[in-house]
Amino acid sequence: MKMMKKMLVIVAVLSFTLAMSICACAAEITSDEQTLIDVLKAGVVVDGKTVKIPAKYINQAQSYLAKKDVTKEEVDEILSYIDDGKDYMVANKIKDFSNMSNKQMDKMISLAEDAAEVIDVKLTVNTKTGVIKGIDNEGNVVLSGEETIKQTGMNMNATVVVAVSLCVAVGLCIVIATKKKVFEA
Repeated sequence: MKMMKKMLVIVAVLSFTLAMSICACAAEITSDEQTLIDVLKAGVVVDGKTVKIPAKYINQAQSYLAKKDVTKEEVDEILSYIDDGKDYMVANKIKDFSNMSNKQMDKMISLAEDAAEVIDVKLTVNTKTGVIKGIDNEGNVVLSGEETIKQTGMNMNATVVVAVSLCVAVGLCIVIATKKKVFEA
Protein backbone atom coordinates (compact mmCIF):
# COMPACT_ATOMS: atom_id res chain seq x y z
CA MET A 1 0.00 0.00 0.00
CA LYS A 2 2.91 2.35 0.72
CA MET A 3 4.23 1.78 -2.77
CA MET A 4 0.84 2.69 -4.25
CA LYS A 5 0.86 5.98 -2.32
CA LYS A 6 4.37 6.71 -3.60
CA MET A 7 3.29 6.03 -7.17
CA LEU A 8 0.26 8.32 -6.77
CA VAL A 9 2.48 11.07 -5.34
CA ILE A 10 4.84 10.72 -8.31
CA VAL A 11 1.91 10.92 -10.73
CA ALA A 12 0.54 13.97 -8.91
CA VAL A 13 3.94 15.71 -8.94
CA LEU A 14 4.38 15.03 -12.66
CA SER A 15 0.87 16.33 -13.35
CA PHE A 16 1.47 19.52 -11.37
CA THR A 17 4.83 20.04 -13.07
CA LEU A 18 3.23 19.65 -16.48
CA ALA A 19 0.39 22.00 -15.58
CA MET A 20 2.86 24.67 -14.47
CA SER A 21 4.94 24.36 -17.63
CA ILE A 22 2.13 25.92 -19.67
CA CYS A 23 2.82 29.64 -19.55
CA ALA A 24 0.26 32.39 -19.52
CA CYS A 25 0.87 34.45 -22.63
CA ALA A 26 -1.44 37.34 -21.90
CA ALA A 27 0.15 40.75 -22.01
CA GLU A 28 -1.19 43.87 -20.41
CA ILE A 29 -2.21 47.19 -21.90
CA THR A 30 -1.75 50.22 -19.66
CA SER A 31 -4.51 52.80 -19.32
CA ASP A 32 -2.51 55.26 -21.44
CA GLU A 33 -2.03 52.65 -24.17
CA GLN A 34 -5.75 51.81 -23.98
CA THR A 35 -6.54 55.50 -24.51
CA LEU A 36 -4.42 55.38 -27.65
CA ILE A 37 -6.22 52.25 -28.90
CA ASP A 38 -9.62 53.83 -28.17
CA VAL A 39 -8.72 56.96 -30.15
CA LEU A 40 -7.57 54.82 -33.08
CA LYS A 41 -10.79 52.78 -32.98
CA ALA A 42 -13.00 55.88 -32.84
CA GLY A 43 -11.87 57.21 -36.21
CA VAL A 44 -12.81 60.70 -37.38
CA VAL A 45 -16.11 62.16 -38.57
CA VAL A 46 -15.80 63.95 -41.91
CA ASP A 47 -19.00 65.60 -43.20
CA GLY A 48 -21.14 63.19 -41.20
CA LYS A 49 -19.25 60.06 -42.29
CA THR A 50 -17.04 58.22 -39.80
CA VAL A 51 -13.70 57.26 -41.34
CA LYS A 52 -11.90 54.49 -39.46
CA ILE A 53 -8.54 52.80 -39.61
CA PRO A 54 -9.00 49.16 -40.67
CA ALA A 55 -9.34 46.81 -37.68
CA LYS A 56 -6.36 44.68 -38.76
CA TYR A 57 -4.03 47.64 -38.13
CA ILE A 58 -5.60 48.45 -34.78
CA ASN A 59 -5.33 44.82 -33.67
CA GLN A 60 -1.66 44.72 -34.63
CA ALA A 61 -1.02 47.99 -32.83
CA GLN A 62 -2.76 46.64 -29.75
CA SER A 63 -0.63 43.47 -29.82
CA TYR A 64 2.54 45.52 -30.14
CA LEU A 65 1.56 47.89 -27.33
CA ALA A 66 0.81 44.90 -25.07
CA LYS A 67 4.45 43.82 -25.44
CA LYS A 68 6.08 47.25 -25.31
CA ASP A 69 6.17 49.68 -22.43
CA VAL A 70 5.02 53.05 -23.71
CA THR A 71 5.22 56.08 -21.44
CA LYS A 72 2.46 58.62 -20.96
CA GLU A 73 4.63 61.22 -22.71
CA GLU A 74 5.03 58.95 -25.75
CA VAL A 75 1.28 58.29 -25.83
CA ASP A 76 0.59 62.04 -25.61
CA GLU A 77 3.00 62.73 -28.48
CA ILE A 78 1.41 60.02 -30.64
CA LEU A 79 -2.05 61.37 -29.81
CA SER A 80 -0.95 64.81 -31.00
CA TYR A 81 0.02 63.32 -34.40
CA ILE A 82 -3.33 61.50 -34.55
CA ASP A 83 -5.16 64.75 -33.77
CA ASP A 84 -3.18 66.52 -36.51
CA GLY A 85 -4.17 63.76 -38.93
CA LYS A 86 -7.83 63.98 -37.96
CA ASP A 87 -7.80 67.77 -38.34
CA TYR A 88 -6.16 67.42 -41.75
CA MET A 89 -8.77 64.89 -42.86
CA VAL A 90 -11.64 67.14 -41.76
CA ALA A 91 -10.11 70.26 -43.35
CA ASN A 92 -9.52 68.43 -46.64
CA LYS A 93 -12.78 66.45 -46.53
CA ILE A 94 -11.01 63.08 -46.79
CA LYS A 95 -13.76 60.47 -46.43
CA ASP A 96 -11.88 57.51 -47.87
CA PHE A 97 -8.20 56.63 -47.59
CA SER A 98 -8.16 55.10 -51.07
CA ASN A 99 -9.35 58.32 -52.77
CA MET A 100 -6.68 60.70 -51.45
CA SER A 101 -4.57 62.81 -53.76
CA ASN A 102 -0.80 62.28 -53.77
CA LYS A 103 -0.34 65.42 -51.68
CA GLN A 104 -2.90 64.24 -49.12
CA MET A 105 -1.37 60.76 -49.06
CA ASP A 106 2.12 62.20 -48.47
CA LYS A 107 0.85 64.32 -45.56
CA MET A 108 -0.97 61.41 -43.90
CA ILE A 109 2.01 59.08 -44.40
CA SER A 110 4.32 61.71 -42.90
CA LEU A 111 2.12 62.03 -39.80
CA ALA A 112 1.90 58.24 -39.43
CA GLU A 113 5.68 57.87 -39.80
CA ASP A 114 6.27 60.57 -37.17
CA ALA A 115 3.84 58.89 -34.75
CA ALA A 116 5.45 55.47 -35.25
CA GLU A 117 8.92 56.93 -34.79
CA VAL A 118 7.97 58.00 -31.25
CA ILE A 119 7.98 54.31 -30.21
CA ASP A 120 10.96 53.33 -32.39
CA VAL A 121 8.96 51.84 -35.25
CA LYS A 122 9.96 52.61 -38.83
CA LEU A 123 6.85 52.84 -40.95
CA THR A 124 7.01 52.25 -44.68
CA VAL A 125 4.16 52.56 -47.14
CA ASN A 126 4.17 51.13 -50.63
CA THR A 127 2.13 53.80 -52.40
CA LYS A 128 1.53 51.54 -55.42
CA THR A 129 0.03 48.65 -53.47
CA GLY A 130 -1.08 50.55 -50.35
CA VAL A 131 0.66 48.03 -48.11
CA ILE A 132 1.83 49.49 -44.81
CA LYS A 133 4.64 47.87 -42.84
CA GLY A 134 6.08 48.78 -39.45
CA ILE A 135 9.44 47.45 -38.29
CA ASP A 136 10.72 47.92 -34.74
CA ASN A 137 14.32 48.77 -33.83
CA GLU A 138 15.13 45.04 -33.54
CA GLY A 139 14.03 44.33 -37.13
CA ASN A 140 10.73 42.64 -36.21
CA VAL A 141 7.67 43.35 -38.36
CA VAL A 142 5.13 44.73 -35.90
CA LEU A 143 2.59 46.09 -38.36
CA SER A 144 1.79 44.74 -41.78
CA GLY A 145 -0.97 45.29 -44.28
CA GLU A 146 -0.09 42.14 -46.17
CA GLU A 147 -2.81 39.54 -46.29
CA THR A 148 -0.92 36.75 -44.56
CA ILE A 149 -2.05 34.84 -41.53
CA LYS A 150 0.75 34.00 -39.17
CA GLN A 151 0.61 31.72 -36.18
CA THR A 152 0.71 33.76 -33.00
CA GLY A 153 0.84 32.83 -29.39
CA MET A 154 2.22 29.74 -27.83
CA ASN A 155 2.71 26.47 -29.71
CA MET A 156 1.32 23.64 -27.59
CA ASN A 157 2.67 20.75 -29.71
CA ALA A 158 5.71 20.08 -27.52
CA THR A 159 3.64 20.27 -24.33
CA VAL A 160 1.10 17.79 -25.69
CA VAL A 161 3.84 15.35 -26.75
CA VAL A 162 5.47 15.54 -23.31
CA ALA A 163 2.11 15.13 -21.53
CA VAL A 164 1.13 12.09 -23.61
CA SER A 165 4.60 10.56 -23.14
CA LEU A 166 4.41 11.04 -19.38
CA CYS A 167 0.93 9.52 -19.22
CA VAL A 168 2.02 6.51 -21.26
CA ALA A 169 5.17 6.06 -19.13
CA VAL A 170 3.22 6.30 -15.86
CA GLY A 171 0.59 3.93 -17.19
CA LEU A 172 3.25 1.38 -18.20
CA CYS A 173 4.89 1.69 -14.78
CA ILE A 174 1.58 1.01 -13.04
CA VAL A 175 0.83 -1.98 -15.30
CA ILE A 176 4.30 -3.48 -14.75
CA ALA A 177 4.16 -2.81 -11.00
CA THR A 178 0.74 -4.47 -10.79
CA LYS A 179 1.89 -7.56 -12.75
CA LYS A 180 4.95 -7.89 -10.52
CA LYS A 181 2.68 -7.45 -7.48
CA VAL A 182 4.68 -4.46 -6.18
CA PHE A 183 1.56 -2.87 -4.64
CA GLU A 184 0.77 -5.86 -2.46
CA ALA A 185 1.97 -5.73 1.13
